[in-house]
Amino acid sequence: MQKKASLMDGQHRLGGIELYTKTTNTMLHVPFLAFHWLVEDEEIKFFDIINTKAKGIGTSLSRFLKRESDNLSWIATQLIIDPNSPLFNKGTLIGKRTKEKHITLQNVYNFLLLLIKNTT
Repeated sequence: MQKKASLMDGQHRLGGIELYTKTTNTMLHVPFLAFHWLVEDEEIKFFDIINTKAKGIGTSLSRFLKRESDNLSWIATQLIIDPNSPLFNKGTLIGKRTKEKHITLQNVYNFLLLLIKNTT
């Protein structure tokens, strides 16, 4: 097969990155991986591997990312990051537990759901 200019996977993320940096007036370092001059079969193979075998994000990180649009996610996040909270420095936002941070954001979220279950 003939070599051709490569296509870009993830171009939809560029718009989000641009919007974020303009809105927050910050600079963002974005790691990326580029493959130059792949033949079409190679490009298809890489695209398939990346999009079928990639590990998704965990539920805690997903809750953290939704905190501005989901009230319970915001409350759960605040319970972990607010220095006045009893859960401060005991929880992890990304879901990776340690000896010191043994409570995940998803745990806090689920607890909040139980608390309000019969009130709605």
